[in-house]
Amino acid sequence: LAAQPERPSGAGSQLLLEILGVGPNRDTRLGGGVREIAQDREIVEVRERLDAWLREHDLFDDTIVVFLGDNGGTLGRNLYNAGLRDFKSSHYEGGHRTFCFLRHPASGFTPGRQVTTPVHGQDLLPTLLALSDVRARGVRFDGHSIEPLARGRPFDDRMFVVQFGLRDRPAKYDAAV
Repeated sequence: LAAQPERPSGAGSQLLLEILGVGPNRDTRLGGGVREIAQDREIVEVRERLDAWLREHDLFDDTIVVFLGDNGGTLGRNLYNAGLRDFKSSHYEGGHRTFCFLRHPASGFTPGRQVTTPVHGQDLLPTLLALSDVRARGVRFDGHSIEPLARGRPFDDRMFVVQFGLRDRPAKYDAAV
């Protein structure tokens, strides 16, 4: 089961046609967020199929599900970006901050808890290991388990350094740290 939120195809293309109310031979050039609506619907459908399969095989409570975006909000569209400045491919927070949903019923997390403390992709492996009760002996990770945040407990403050540039070769003033 997989969704491709970057470029809906297959089921996503059918969803686009349904949302637009057009047949397969009509013009489907999009605007106003219609493609994003189709992507959202496709993701929900994939999640529902995954949940049904996990329940059918009695794996729902013990399965860790992580759903996250890549870098920043949608490029070139005037859509909701959580109040962050700019969008994908920019040097500002809106270009590299994104969402992450974590579900693991067996951990007893409160469903729907929103965490505003920034975390990093490097935190995922230590988190998955902690939730799976796996100890990595002799290994030091740059990330930290975010399990305390998911449980509403304090989390040590830290600083992130993100280097970002848009070119294959660095150019003056075309990068951010």
